[in-house]
Amino acid sequence: MKYRKKPVIIEAFQYDGDLISNHTGKYYVPDWAAKAFEDGTIYHGSLEPDSPPYELFIKTLEGIHHAAVADYVIQGVKGELYPCKPDIFEMTYEPVTDEDAVPLSCGPVVGEGWQPMDTAPEDGTFILIAFLDNKRNPVVRQAAWWNRNGCCYDHNWYECDLDEVDAPQIIYRPLAWRPLPDAPAVPTQKEGTK
Repeated sequence: MKYRKKPVIIEAFQYDGDLISNHTGKYYVPDWAAKAFEDGTIYHGSLEPDSPPYELFIKTLEGIHHAAVADYVIQGVKGELYPCKPDIFEMTYEPVTDEDAVPLSCGPVVGEGWQPMDTAPEDGTFILIAFLDNKRNPVVRQAAWWNRNGCCYDHNWYECDLDEVDAPQIIYRPLAWRPLPDAPAVPTQKEGTK
């Protein structure tokens, strides 16, 4: 069976041999990396007992890993840290802009009314869903959770396009949801007007 990696946004920096600027004495890596260095999750050490401690090591969920110069240090979706070789990183990740992260972040969803998918109603209620289309562009569509074929295992998020009533499309990568906005108020007719 084949699997596709879910679209998630991670933070990372490319290790260049140091974490602190020689000129300013301040960290030039993300705050989470500076904190990890200060609490000992990331530390300098040596590969050989008689060598100076110039190598970077990371305490990961799987044990201690070495990060060579040019490796990326990644903070995963649950705050875990791990190294990644540059070629693997470049095949797996691409830069994102701030607009890509709203409402498509993997943590708490940012934006007016956007919520994580695990809180979406799965009772057929029409909602708005943010997702990535086949070209990885962010899209927002009206959708609902329902069983198209009457099978107990075929529940999915379906795009509710009134022009395509016979062929609703499954939303494969939903990222965030929000309730439909209220309908605009209908103006009332004043007496004596037509």
